[in-house]
Amino acid sequence: MVSLCRLRHFSRIFVTVLFTVFLFFTCDSVFSTTPESLDQTGITPVRAMTPNSATCDTGLPLSEVLACIASHPALTAAALNLETATAIGHDAGKRGPDELFLGTENIGGDLPGYSDAETTLTWRRPIVETARARAARKSAAQARKAMIFETERIAWRLSIDAQVAFHKALGLRDLTVTAGELVVLTEELARAARERVNVGVAPENEAIKADMELTRARTEQRHVIAEFAQAKIALGRAIGRPFGAERPLVGTLTPDLALPDRNVLLKGLLERHPVFREENLALEENAVGKEKLRAEQRPELAFETGIRNLRADRKMTFVMGVTASLPNHSASTGALTALSLQRKRIELESGTARLTLEAELDEWIARFAAARETALDLRDRILPAARNVFSLAMDGYRLGKTDQLSALEARKSLLETQRELQHALDDLYQSASEIERMCGICLVGEAHESTRASKSNEY
Repeated sequence: MVSLCRLRHFSRIFVTVLFTVFLFFTCDSVFSTTPESLDQTGITPVRAMTPNSATCDTGLPLSEVLACIASHPALTAAALNLETATAIGHDAGKRGPDELFLGTENIGGDLPGYSDAETTLTWRRPIVETARARAARKSAAQARKAMIFETERIAWRLSIDAQVAFHKALGLRDLTVTAGELVVLTEELARAARERVNVGVAPENEAIKADMELTRARTEQRHVIAEFAQAKIALGRAIGRPFGAERPLVGTLTPDLALPDRNVLLKGLLERHPVFREENLALEENAVGKEKLRAEQRPELAFETGIRNLRADRKMTFVMGVTASLPNHSASTGALTALSLQRKRIELESGTARLTLEAELDEWIARFAAARETALDLRDRILPAARNVFSLAMDGYRLGKTDQLSALEARKSLLETQRELQHALDDLYQSASEIERMCGICLVGEAHESTRASKSNEY
C-alpha cells in the first residue's frame, strides 16, 4: 500500500514537470509577437557605398577618380558602422531574459525537519508587448537610417573633394604646358637678341636682359611643375590611395559649362542638402521618441509557472500566474513636453537654414556666371589677340622694326592673359563644385568623362 502511494506521488511530479516543460517551449507562440524584420521598414542599404572591384590603375579621367571613392578608408569605416547598426537592430523588439526562482516558506512546525515548509520552483518569461516591440523596432530602424544618411553624406563629400582636387591638378597641368610654351618663346627672344647683338644692331644689354628673362621663365616653369606634383599628391590623398606620378590626367578645363535653371537647383538644394535631410531625420527621430515614451507607459507583463512542495502532507501542487508592472504616467510628462519643444525648434531652424542656403546658392550662381563670362572673353577674344600681338612683336624684333621692350611687353601681356584665363577657369570650376555640393546635381562629371585633353603631358 505504501509503495502504491509513492508511485502515485512520483507520477504526479512527473506529469507536473512535463507540463512545465511543454509551457516553456510553447510560451513564445502563445504570449509573444514575432518581431518584424528591419528590411520591412522600406530602408534599403546603400549598395553603391560598398567598395567595388573597379580598379583605379587604368587611367585618370574624372570618372575613374570618382570610382576610386568607393574604396576610400573613410567610406569603408562608414559602411562598417552601417553594418553594426543593422546587426544591433536585429535584436530590437525581442523579449527579455527568463527568470528561475527557488524559495522556501513557512519554515518551522512541531515535527523535526521543518515539517511545515513549502518549497516553490517557478519559471518566469516576459510577455512581449506589441506597442513596446513596435517602438523598439522603429527606433532601431531610425538609427540605421541615420547611418545610411551619414554614409551617403561622407561619400558625396569625398567625391566633391576629389573632383575639386582633380580640377586643381588639371589647371596646374595646363599651367605647366603654358610655362613650357613661354620658355620656348623666351628662348626665341634670347636667340633673336643674341643675333642682333652679334650683327651690331643692338647693344650688349639686350642679350643680357633676354637671358635674364629666360632664366626667370625656366624658374617659373620649375615652380609650376613642383606645384603640379603637389596637386597630384593631394589628389591621391583625396581619393584615399596614391597613384603613379608618371600617369597623365585625362580631361581639360573649359568655360563651356552651363547651369540648370535656378528652380531645378533650388529643388535639389531642398531635397538633397545635408542640412535639410538631417532635419527630416531629426523630425522622424522626434516622432519615434514620442511613440517610444508612450509605449513605455504601458504595463510590462510576465507569465510564470512552476511547482510547489508541501512537506506537511507530502503533496506537490502546480502554480501559475501573470505579473504586471504599474507605470507612473506622470513620470514622462516632462520628456514629452521637451520633445514637442524640440520639434518646434527643428522647424524654426529649417526655415532659417533655407533662407541662408538660398542666399548662398544665389551667390555661387552669380560667381559662376561672372567667371564663365570672363573665361569666355579671355579664351575667345583676348588670348588670341595677345598671341597675335606677341607674334607680331617677335617678327618686328627679328627684323629690327621694334625694340626689345615691345617684345618683352607683348610676352608679359600674353603670360598675364593666360594666367587670368586659368584663374577664371579655377574660379568657374570651384563655383560649379560648390553648387554641386549644395544641390547634389552633377554639373561637370559627364563633360570630363567625354573630354580628352589635347595638351596632356606626363611629369
